[in-house]
Amino acid sequence: MTFINSTCLDRNIPDECHEKLKSFINGGHRIIWVAFPPGGGNSWSVITDKTFFNRGIPDECHQKMKGFFNAGHKLLSVAFPPAGGNSWSLITDKTFFNRGIPDECHQKMQELSAAGTKLFAVGFPKAGGNRWSLVGDKAFFNRAISGECHRVMRAMTSSGLGPLRVTAFHPGGGFVVVTKGDALFVNHPPLKMANESFSLTAFADNIRNQLAGKGCKYALMVRYGPAIRTATDGPKRTTKSPPAEDFTVFDWFNPASVAKTVTGVVLLQLLEKKNLTIAEKIYKHLPSSWTIGPSLNTITVTELLNHTSGFRSGATAYDDLRTMVEAGIKLADKVPKYQNCNYALARIVAAYINGNDESKPDQAKVTSENFIGLAQKNVFDRLAIPGVQWKPDADAPTLFYPTPPGNSTGTAYGDWSLKPGSAGSHLSIGELSEFVNGLASGNLLLSSTMRTQMDANGLGWGKVEDVEKGWYYRKRGYFPPGQNGGAELNSGIWKFSTGVQAVVLHNGSPEVNMPIAYNDAWS
Repeated sequence: MTFINSTCLDRNIPDECHEKLKSFINGGHRIIWVAFPPGGGNSWSVITDKTFFNRGIPDECHQKMKGFFNAGHKLLSVAFPPAGGNSWSLITDKTFFNRGIPDECHQKMQELSAAGTKLFAVGFPKAGGNRWSLVGDKAFFNRAISGECHRVMRAMTSSGLGPLRVTAFHPGGGFVVVTKGDALFVNHPPLKMANESFSLTAFADNIRNQLAGKGCKYALMVRYGPAIRTATDGPKRTTKSPPAEDFTVFDWFNPASVAKTVTGVVLLQLLEKKNLTIAEKIYKHLPSSWTIGPSLNTITVTELLNHTSGFRSGATAYDDLRTMVEAGIKLADKVPKYQNCNYALARIVAAYINGNDESKPDQAKVTSENFIGLAQKNVFDRLAIPGVQWKPDADAPTLFYPTPPGNSTGTAYGDWSLKPGSAGSHLSIGELSEFVNGLASGNLLLSSTMRTQMDANGLGWGKVEDVEKGWYYRKRGYFPPGQNGGAELNSGIWKFSTGVQAVVLHNGSPEVNMPIAYNDAWS
């Protein structure tokens, strides 16, 4: 069932419920909530902004709703655990009341409410037992729900579209998560240059029009000020790799080399913390068991991060990086040359600046975990993005396909947890947008001094000046089709000098032509 303001669409619900909804809407009511007890049949509860109506629900629940309503409460939601009987949870704008729900759920509701969180809704998966989801204006809490539902709730909350309003579970195993989403509809502040005005909506439309129908799927999120616009189309997974699902801006995926910007931030944070500069020589921060090869002692952090180190290697794994370092470089090669190995080695440098325990076995794992921990603590935790993985989800990960997908079972582009740095951080479009916003706004991720050095020296991304109004910093990600069963990925993040931001994914070709999309958004 879908509700949008005063509009209602429903399918296969009891006729009386359908007619009651229609009657309420025709009477000027706004539908707030609809719930169905697990027993089925003609049993349901409808809450509007003016009243409520119940049919066949537990009598105590009905009486409690009536009591609260008559006492001046605004009813917000009612939910019924799958065990049935006289078990339910009722939330109003002033309090809540539970009967027969899991004890831990009841206690968590008390805890959150006492801490000042305004509760909105609770949901109970079909599997029953101590499984539930609770959402409020300041927090949400889940117990034993599906990993995918939890990740979507997390991504919605951290991408600027929160707070969550509804979480509900279908008997067939599906779920619904609703967020307030004000940023999707709010007008942005005027942005004018040279007698022309910028439209964020037109910007999003321009990107979408470039990609629609060209590949297997696309997604975008653009922002300016408090306003956000999004668009998606295409499968997260197809019937050849069930469960078949549509892709959303809240689904994790590997954005390829966009992760290099994250790695750059991690290393720059460490330099500042340790009172080091971007001219720091990297050989000082490599394993003591590695032989420092010819001319390695000349390479600085700046050169590593802007691809002028002189390395010429496809190395990303620990042992291959050691071989590369011990082979050394040619000074004549210290010119711009994009190499993934630079950011793979950056994770080793970061781990050693942070302090790496060489007494532990399996240094490939130790240094990777050291780096991943730094990224989580100093980047993702600051953005309220918990538990970022550098490998595909164990539970139905996002897959990428050829165009058209045909019989392909798709690819997630592999496990990068032992070779992070150059790629592999699994994030959603929404979370990537929050990362760009964190870099563009304030000192949450980097001090203004270090952010200026990052931008000026191309450390983690590069400056491009091919737009008519201002310029932008960009990091592109790419997985080629020839190495991935025909599945091509083009991704990117953009920070414009005007304050506009963009994140784009295209499972297919071409890469978005950002100058055209941006320039045409001015009129």
